[in-house]
Amino acid sequence: MALPGFIMSGEWPSMTSALVIMQAVVVRVVEEQLYSAAVQEEGLYPPYLVAFTSVMGSIMAHRLSKDESISFFTYFLVQCIWLSKLAMLVLPAGKQASWQLFLLATSVTPPMFFFRDEQGRSDLDWSFGQCLVAFTLFAVFRARNLFFDVYVMLTGSLPSDSHILGVLVACLGVALMPLAAYHFPSVQYAKQRCLLLIAGGKPTRHVNTHSGST
Repeated sequence: MALPGFIMSGEWPSMTSALVIMQAVVVRVVEEQLYSAAVQEEGLYPPYLVAFTSVMGSIMAHRLSKDESISFFTYFLVQCIWLSKLAMLVLPAGKQASWQLFLLATSVTPPMFFFRDEQGRSDLDWSFGQCLVAFTLFAVFRARNLFFDVYVMLTGSLPSDSHILGVLVACLGVALMPLAAYHFPSVQYAKQRCLLLIAGGKPTRHVNTHSGST
């Protein structure tokens, strides 16, 4: 209830940012519980309410960022919270999948929006870049169930262990491409390693297909 007062006063933007993040997290957790119960009892919490709160939360965050009531980092984080929540509408393990998608969004997209100086050049420290790579690796690993569900939805069949390993390797290469493209454009082996990971996922998927036929 204190959030409108902080927004109207225009003071303490850090406190406003913290309250906006807390509001998004609380609404999301409560809504996940309601929607999970609605899956068992139809009509309890319809899907359009999940979409409505996500859209309204995203619009509110955009307006607050435009008015400079919150920082751009808060705006980015809150957008990831609201938009990743939509995963619960389309994936079987909705609650888990939405948080896995949130981890992916917060690990893959920061190189596109942060770590640049006033001239638009990269000012990403090499050691912090390594931390970002490790976080991306963790996010991709945590999202293995998300990739499993998407694979089943697209193919209609259950993947083998080698298929999942190939998908994870390829997705890791895709997830690291923004970091390599935006902050290490002159380092050729950075892009080459990403492409190698993407291409390396294909043979891994074919190994089990070939061995299964023998």
